[in-house]
Amino acid sequence: RLQAGDTAAAFAFFRRALTDGDETFSPAWTNLGTLYQRNGRLAHAEAAYLQALGASGSDLVAMSNLAKLYERVGDRERAAAFQERVGYHRLRNPYYRYNLARDALAAGQLDLAVGHLKFAISKRPNEDQFCFLLGVTYLRRGEEGAARRWFARAQELAATDAVRFRYASKVQALLERSRQGPH
Repeated sequence: RLQAGDTAAAFAFFRRALTDGDETFSPAWTNLGTLYQRNGRLAHAEAAYLQALGASGSDLVAMSNLAKLYERVGDRERAAAFQERVGYHRLRNPYYRYNLARDALAAGQLDLAVGHLKFAISKRPNEDQFCFLLGVTYLRRGEEGAARRWFARAQELAATDAVRFRYASKVQALLERSRQGPH
């Protein structure tokens, strides 16, 4: 209802979720804050976002929305404080770091990509895509032995035979391309 622009129905659903459901469910508070903010009720939005953070201190959407709200009203100090909190939590998220690694690899920042991937793998050692990308990164750095070890680990962790087969064919193509040198 929120996305459809049906403010009254969205508000009724959020109210019911929070009164009849679980009032500690932070996404309901965050979405209620979004509803209030879209309707210019900034003080209500702030209260809802703060309630979301009270329920879950790591609700990134609530933190990010608070930062934007404070920026909008000119409270740069509180906006900066919440942006800092968002950054801190994002950098601890292995999936966010995986995406940073992808960006670093695309930009040719191979050492940075390795750092992000090693962090991601330290937090989620069984994510095959993390291992595969680390293999790609090592191969781009010219470290074929390390690349092969990470490719093997990715294949070992793959959930299905189809994914293992896809990795095997990608690895073969990557190794052949690597041996041909830059074009």
